[in-house]
Amino acid sequence: MRTAQAATVEEADTLVHDLESDLVAGHIRVLSVEHLFTPTVLCVDLLNPDSTIQKSYNLPRVS
Repeated sequence: MRTAQAATVEEADTLVHDLESDLVAGHIRVLSVEHLFTPTVLCVDLLNPDSTIQKSYNLPRVS
């Protein structure tokens, strides 16, 4: 399992964009998106039980 962190919303958008081609190709299935204050965690599955990627986005809180 790998974790990628983004300090800003723009960095998080870039990380998500990096996954888009695989999402379109059907290679990645989104398991869950958890909003636990900070960070926001996006869990995706590469359709392989041994290769789940977890991306943690440390986004600034909006007050």
